[in-house]
Amino acid sequence: MLAAAGAEVHLAHPLGVKAFSCRRVKDDERDCADLADLLRLGRLPEAWIAPEPVRALREVTQFRHKLAGQRTSCKDQVHAVLAQYGVARVTVRRAIALLRDRGKVVTVHGRGSYVAPRS
Repeated sequence: MLAAAGAEVHLAHPLGVKAFSCRRVKDDERDCADLADLLRLGRLPEAWIAPEPVRALREVTQFRHKLAGQRTSCKDQVHAVLAQYGVARVTVRRAIALLRDRGKVVTVHGRGSYVAPRS
C-alpha cells in the first residue's frame, strides 16, 4: 500500500535490530528515531520484501492449505459419527451407490457425492 502510494519502503530485519531490546528505556519513539538514523547512515539491516506476484501466490497457497485442513477435519468428524453409531464405511459407500443408481445423488470423481438436482 505504501509502495503503491509512491513511498520508498524498507523492511528492517528483526535479527539486525535485535540490539534495541537491550536498552533500558525502550519505546516506539526511540525505536523510530534509531531506525531512521540507521537508514540515514545506510546501516539499516534490511529483510527481503517479496514482490506482489510472490505474495499473491503465498496467499493462495496458504488458503489452499487451510481448506485442506478443514476438509480433513470434516472427514474426521464424519468418521467419528459413523464409529459412534457403529456404521461401517463400506455401508455408507453402498448406500451412496444405491442413491446414485436411483438418481438421488451425483458423484464427481475426485470431488465427492452431492444431492442430485431436482428434475
